[in-house]
Amino acid sequence: MSYYQQGDVIIKRAKGKITGKKLDHGILAEGEATGHKHEIKTGNYDLIEKDGELYLINKEEVTVTHQEHSPINLPPGKWSIGIVQEFDPFKEEARKVID
Repeated sequence: MSYYQQGDVIIKRAKGKITGKKLDHGILAEGEATGHKHEIKTGNYDLIEKDGELYLINKEEVTVTHQEHSPINLPPGKWSIGIVQEFDPFKEEARKVID
């Protein structure tokens, strides 16, 4: 599978060398309204931030959890982490989906 989605978080396959600041936590995104988190709690992975973008490199399967969604098992690989956007045709603007 080339992408996964958990609520408002979308996880897509990434290519090439990924460099940047290695983060010391497994939080992929935090909820604006509830304070819930999309996160990885265990496993062999690196979470990297570069130019405001978030990337995950995992050498083994890891599980992304969230209090309101089913867990997602990600196979080993390189991943780009993003927030799903929606388009409001009345305001003619795109905005992040709020989970």
